[in-house]
Order: sequence, then C-alpha cells, then structure tokens
Amino acid sequence: MKLSPVFLCLGFPLPVDADPTFQTTVYAGGVTGFDALADPAHSVEYRKAGGGLYLHNNGWSDLEPEKRKALLATFEGAPVGVELGFGNAEAWARHFSKAYHAAGIRPDFITVNCFDKDNKPTLDGWKAYTARLRKECGEKPYIFPTFEYANFGPNIPTLRERFLSKDKGFQSIVRHSKGIVIDCPPDYFFKREQNYRDWMTDAIQWTRKQGLASLIIVSPHHSGKKADEDAKKFVAYLREHGALPDAWSSENYWNEVPEGYPNQVTPETVPHTPLGVGLWLVKEFPPVKKPVAAPAN
Repeated sequence: MKLSPVFLCLGFPLPVDADPTFQTTVYAGGVTGFDALADPAHSVEYRKAGGGLYLHNNGWSDLEPEKRKALLATFEGAPVGVELGFGNAEAWARHFSKAYHAAGIRPDFITVNCFDKDNKPTLDGWKAYTARLRKECGEKPYIFPTFEYANFGPNIPTLRERFLSKDKGFQSIVRHSKGIVIDCPPDYFFKREQNYRDWMTDAIQWTRKQGLASLIIVSPHHSGKKADEDAKKFVAYLREHGALPDAWSSENYWNEVPEGYPNQVTPETVPHTPLGVGLWLVKEFPPVKKPVAAPAN
C-alpha cells in the first residue's frame, strides 16, 4: 500500500522531479485518543475535504499493529506528516525505518523536535541528523525543524534580538530545510507577552518572503472546550498580521490527561477536538494549487 503518492504531497513545494505545486492543507492527529482515528466514521467530512494525517511519534508508537493497519486503511491515499524527536540520529533513523517506512508510510514531510527542552541545535548538528534520516526516508519528504525557541522562559529576554529575520543561525537551519514548523498553542500564544507574538509572526513572515514552506502546529493546550474558539481567534490574528502559514497541523500531544479530558483527537463532530479544529481549518483553507519550485533538502 502506498499511503501518500507523490501527487498527493499537499502543503509544501515538491521535489524537482515532481509536479511543482504548492497546496494549502491540514494534517490532524495526536496522542490521546489517537487510536479512534482507525474508525472511518470519525473523520468522514474531514477526509472528504482533503484533510491529511499527522502521526505524532508518541501516539503512533503506542498503537498495536492491527490498529495501525486499520488507521492507515482509513486514511489510504491521504497526505501524511510525521513528527519525530531529535538527538541520536542513528536511533531515530532506525526507528523511522521500522515504525513508519516498513508500514508503507511515505510522508510528505517529517518534522523534528530539535528545540525540545530548550535545546539549541547547530547547523552542523542539524545537517548530520537529516543526512542520516535521509538514508531511511529517501529524498522525497521534507525534513523540517520544529521551532520552540520562544516557548522557553530563559529565552524571553532575548526574543526580540533573536527574531528569525535577524538570527543568521536560525535562518541557516530553515534555509537548509526549505521550511519551518512552529509549535504554538493558541491559548498560550495569547497568554504570552507581545514579544512572543511578534516572534511568531516575524518567523512566518520571513519564511514566506524567502519562498520557503511554513506549518504551524495548533494544539488545545489548556483551552479545553474553548479550543476551537481559541484556534479561530489565533487564525484571525495571524491573518491580520500577514502571517498565515502554508499548512497546519491540529493535534494533542499529552500522554497523561485527567478523566473526562475534552480534547481527545476525535470525533470531527465535536468542534474542540483536534479533528474538529482540523475540519474547520481545512474548510477555511481548502487545498489550493500555486506554482512553486523547490527541491527537497
């Protein structure tokens, strides 16, 4: 089974040997309640609208083999994104090969949490990681850094000085990757200081000006049943500031949640679930083809 054919590489500039199009799209998934995506009834409208699948490594790794097969069958032919960790390149590359490639998953992109726990990757370290991962995933998928630099308290004093439009080190990683992923929960976005919001809008603005790809991860964080309202407010703010990304991921990513947690991944009929937010996003930003040409990193 070829889950994500080349012509379905939605959301990002395709490799040079493919049709050079740029299609805005949405990927949904997560961790808590992720297994429910195996039931086709939970995502009928979302899939019909062109929504894709987002495989967070924690959620995917927790699934039993039969559940994985059922989930992939439900989303057969849909665009796919994968989220991995950073660090030991050899270990992560082998994990990708065993857990994803062997299952027939050919993602449009792989996003890597290289800034997790306030890590600050170097260009050489990033190149080494992506080069090793490429040996397993091939040249087709993009490998993007997930920027979380602004999310950590120790970096607050230097946020404005380290805007993406100013920081050559950050720029070198984004240029090498042909794009950027930003993890920015809507409720957290509005609770933070103005410099934080300015960092986020600057990052998207700069990336788009360079003709590179951009994706924002939208998660419920502490929004609860207001997750959809916060997401819409967030999108409105980005639109007003000329900082809409090319694609979105709607997910949750907490392994341990309280009883009655309102932000399980499904169903799409509940607006404040990641799939419910994803359905709204894919209707708000339906896939639109635009000419662009950029090879994979």
